[in-house]
Amino acid sequence: TQITNQTLAKVFINETYPSVRDILGLEDTINDGKSRLMQGDNLQLIDQRIKMFAKGTDVMKIKIYDVKGITIYSSSHEQIGADYSQKPGFIDGLKGLSTSELTHRGTFSAIEGEVFKRDLVASYLPIIYNKQIVGVAEIYADRSDSILRANQNFTDISIYLPTMSLAVFILLFWIVWYAEKQRAKQNKKLDDINAQLITANEAKSDFLAVMSHEIRTPLNGVIATLSLINSDSLDDENRQLVNTALKSSEMLTTIINDVLDYSKIQANKFELHQEAFLINELINDIKGSYEYTIKEKGLHFDVCVEGLEDYPVFSDPIRIKQILNNYLNNAIKFTEKGTISLKAIRKGNNKVLFSVTDSGIGISQENQEALFQDFSQVHTGSTRKYQGTGLGLSICKKLAELMDGRVFVESTLGEGSTFYVELRLPKSDAPVLSKMDHNNDDHVIESPEDIHILIAEDNLVNQLIVKKLLERTPYSFEVVENGELCIDYVSNNSVDLILMDCQMPVMDGYEATRALRTNGFDKPIIALTANAQESDRNACFVAGMNDFLSKPFKKEELERVLAKNLSRQV
Repeated sequence: TQITNQTLAKVFINETYPSVRDILGLEDTINDGKSRLMQGDNLQLIDQRIKMFAKGTDVMKIKIYDVKGITIYSSSHEQIGADYSQKPGFIDGLKGLSTSELTHRGTFSAIEGEVFKRDLVASYLPIIYNKQIVGVAEIYADRSDSILRANQNFTDISIYLPTMSLAVFILLFWIVWYAEKQRAKQNKKLDDINAQLITANEAKSDFLAVMSHEIRTPLNGVIATLSLINSDSLDDENRQLVNTALKSSEMLTTIINDVLDYSKIQANKFELHQEAFLINELINDIKGSYEYTIKEKGLHFDVCVEGLEDYPVFSDPIRIKQILNNYLNNAIKFTEKGTISLKAIRKGNNKVLFSVTDSGIGISQENQEALFQDFSQVHTGSTRKYQGTGLGLSICKKLAELMDGRVFVESTLGEGSTFYVELRLPKSDAPVLSKMDHNNDDHVIESPEDIHILIAEDNLVNQLIVKKLLERTPYSFEVVENGELCIDYVSNNSVDLILMDCQMPVMDGYEATRALRTNGFDKPIIALTANAQESDRNACFVAGMNDFLSKPFKKEELERVLAKNLSRQV
């Protein structure tokens, strides 16, 4: 019964705890030392999840303690707030140990109400997140029937022991065998549940990846077509309509990316890709991306870097940018006048504090509590003014935690907000050349009219878009519909660069790239694909491609990647 109970406790932590983790806030208690007692709507929501988990099992009560030993949740609400820091089971759980104890209760407050004369097993299990113990769960299970049967069997056996020794031995053997069989059966059932959850998460991720690909392909046609339109030839009204359509398409791309990131984080499939880089150059890149947009809205943009000039660190610059981009996009969205500030300050112990401050609408204290939770939005309902999925800040929090950091906010309603992300960024021992040293800003290509580009793409809309984009360059080009035709064309013609789609009939882009590299083709091959996940990018590089451009893309992005790769050959 002890092993079964502990297995049941593990299932609770793996299956139910992730769905209420943000509400419980166990990790936050570690950061600020404040215990968050469940009450109101949060308490009712957790009660519902607990009842769903306990349905059909012997679970009678569940308690959750934070690292201070405070009961932040109990299915017996009167116990919330009680201090169990000195209880042996809690102390062992905080050390990473799983323990159980047998107890008999005359009366007991169970999930479904008060019960009487029950033999219970209480199991303590550490709650672990990101390889850190953030709390302890205590689960009470009813084992009265098992213990009653054992006691009755023992009494009967004792009466007839002198004459039935052999029968007793056989009976005991059968009891052990049956108990082991039941335990194995129960554990298999629990393992099957875990396997189903894993399969469901994988199916969800695969479904989102396929849907992302199918949405990105036509969306590429929309964004690229809009970017081809010469706005100078339009009147003010039509220019505004084109800009609105382009911004709406870009917003849809952002939503797709947020949903994919959230899905990967929930399925524990999200990976950081760390490299050495300079923080001041990362901030300058972000500044260059937002200067025009902020100025166009009539706002002032301040950027400040303290103690980080030419300071090399080792982390994932793309995900740091993602957090700061989310902060800046929100600041622009919620600020009508005044100033937006971006700061990066070097702290002690390899920590860097990034912040984005705005003079916008601000956030009330009660709304700040749930700001970084999944699907949380300050303005909700049919009358809300600002659109979005409510996933952006939740993803920021999860990314920061993956990078051994934290996020928090300071805000006053009507006066503005400051969003922070504090990250531990170890200094890189290897020297990092700045972008000026690489001279990547000016891609000078000698005799561009001699450059010939091959497009391997089966989608007619994408063929048309890429052709229209390349017609505005001095390069010549040709189009083929699959990887096999691509190999044939390269065998008989001089090609300086290939734009390679990954999913094509007859032969896909991965197989074609491997064949070209085997045949000695050493010119740049650039993936031009709607597969946008990091695993897709890695698969392209493993196949032998030099660069990666995800659909949807704009004219400027294609021109930039062509210039970068063609300039390397000069």
